[in-house]
Amino acid sequence: MGIVQDLEQKKNFTDTEIAIADYILMNPDEIKDLGIVDLADATFSSNAAIIRLCRKLGLNGYKEFRIAFVSDLEKIRHLQKDTDVDKPFDEVDGTASIMRNIANVSQAGIEESYALIPPGRLNTAARMLRQAKRIYIYAAGDSLITAKGFANYMLKIGKIVIFPADYLESTEITSGSDENDVAMVISYSGYILASMQREIKTLKRNRTPLIVVSSIKECEEADLHIPVPDRERSIGRIAGFYSQSSIRYILNCLFGIVYSKDMEKNKEFKNKTEVYNYTDLDYKQE
Repeated sequence: MGIVQDLEQKKNFTDTEIAIADYILMNPDEIKDLGIVDLADATFSSNAAIIRLCRKLGLNGYKEFRIAFVSDLEKIRHLQKDTDVDKPFDEVDGTASIMRNIANVSQAGIEESYALIPPGRLNTAARMLRQAKRIYIYAAGDSLITAKGFANYMLKIGKIVIFPADYLESTEITSGSDENDVAMVISYSGYILASMQREIKTLKRNRTPLIVVSSIKECEEADLHIPVPDRERSIGRIAGFYSQSSIRYILNCLFGIVYSKDMEKNKEFKNKTEVYNYTDLDYKQE
């Protein structure tokens, strides 16, 4: 997670640390040249309080914090200035411009997801997926297409993936889940959650843990929430370039972590699957 994001969330901050964080966020351009004594005076705190805050953010001291904060701030401003995630091109843009702008939007989705998501949260999700007997996935629209790609990866290392809505009996199929399975809701807007309350109640009753990948701020239904950067509008965008780049990156990371934990086993299973597929293809061509 980025330094600016950490300061905005103020997770487990004391009242003094909240006051320091608020001052920094309200006066970001001053921090580059502001010494620790001046910051302590401006926030009616102390050098020790500022150092404690820096360490809570994973940094050794104020000097390291100042460098990290300025770097993160410049990165955010660069992305916000140069990237219109909802309309990355218009009728006056040529092919080269459209190619560059879509590349920028896609890269922004990846970089901002990387900055936002705590690695420990992805590691927890990957452990749940790795240990799961079956994976139930709920998604719709663009996110469903992205989720299908993730499912294809997981199937190739021997994981059983089920999309209950594919059979038009989502609640009935969900009822077959248990505590040895994992359910995933993959939805940028999170709107799908409102339409699957019966499924969520069934998952809770069956003690099936639920992972939600979404841009919504809080998700009471989730046992584990993986946040997606909330920059793209649901209505009025040209396409989901940004949102799906973000979600695809997150799912790719989850697959990568799962794969790495049983590297040789997964490699052997995947190679065997691919050999069978190519053999069948050769047979059909003959």
